[in-house]
Amino acid sequence: MNYPKKINVLTKIMLILFLLMIGFNTALQFFLTIKGTGISILDIYAQSLPQKDTKEIEYTDTYFVETKSYFEKQERGQCAGFSSAYVLRTFGEEISGRENYRQLNHKFSNGYVMPQALIEIFNQYGHHAEMLHGDLKHLKTRLNEGNPIIVLIGHFTSWQHYVTVVGYDEENIFLYDSNMDTDHTNGYNRTMTNTEFLSQWENEIPLFEQIYFVVSE
Repeated sequence: MNYPKKINVLTKIMLILFLLMIGFNTALQFFLTIKGTGISILDIYAQSLPQKDTKEIEYTDTYFVETKSYFEKQERGQCAGFSSAYVLRTFGEEISGRENYRQLNHKFSNGYVMPQALIEIFNQYGHHAEMLHGDLKHLKTRLNEGNPIIVLIGHFTSWQHYVTVVGYDEENIFLYDSNMDTDHTNGYNRTMTNTEFLSQWENEIPLFEQIYFVVSE
């Protein structure tokens, strides 16, 4: 019987793995600090991954969300706060984009916000939020449920931007973009062709391409 010896070896292996994990986390936190990112390893570990959308595809050729809110022009880097405030207002919450942005967690020093922050702010107000991954058919199917949908568009590290989809037709996607004019005339303030939208929705961020936030009561 050599059980004690095996247990001793296993204990050593676990200790080594534990020390390696501490070393990795320490090095990662040091890297985040010297780079001045503004986030910590706790922010990284808090971030959940988008789930594949498995809802059955079913949507109309043209659709606009009936429940609308007012548009606001954001300050630099505050798109997460303004886009989520727009959606919150459609659920009856009276909140400005600026006020909402101040409440968000998981912020980089440049003002950018990790996706997890949007899920948390909706949960904070008692609304269920999911971060999903899918294609344009999935996005249109979800929009037909009746609520605006936040998407993340961009080009790798050059820029990333949260915008809110409020409608579509066969060739275009209609958005509320808080970085553009606050024109309320059409119920949206930005139009992108399907091709243009897809080129930016495929934002080149590994694991977070073509993501969207579905919010419900």
